[in-house]
Amino acid sequence: NVTVDGTTPLKVTMIYRDWPGTTGSSLHRINDMDLMVTDPSGVIYWGNRGLKNNMWSNAGGNPNTKDTVENVFIQNPASGIWNVTVIASELNQDTHVETAALDSDYALVVSGMNPGP
Repeated sequence: NVTVDGTTPLKVTMIYRDWPGTTGSSLHRINDMDLMVTDPSGVIYWGNRGLKNNMWSNAGGNPNTKDTVENVFIQNPASGIWNVTVIASELNQDTHVETAALDSDYALVVSGMNPGP
């Protein structure tokens, strides 16, 4: 959860490491991780939704199942508590081989929030 005062745009970026897909396949990823950002009233923003047509995200839609970099950019975010969630929708191959579990490395960056204590 992040606290937003609404005075600056909220920008959330998630990137995950993935192995190359099979040559000649129509889908060039192995795993799928999704970025979901929920505003204080429960409106959901999925990663990259609306960003092909403009620089600000659109609410609603479905998870992005193709890209390993996902962004949610809200120009005028509502003030309050926002929930930032990374969902491992499909883990087929381990990308964090240092552990015995099937898991994946990812990075998450959030700007436009109030700094915590």
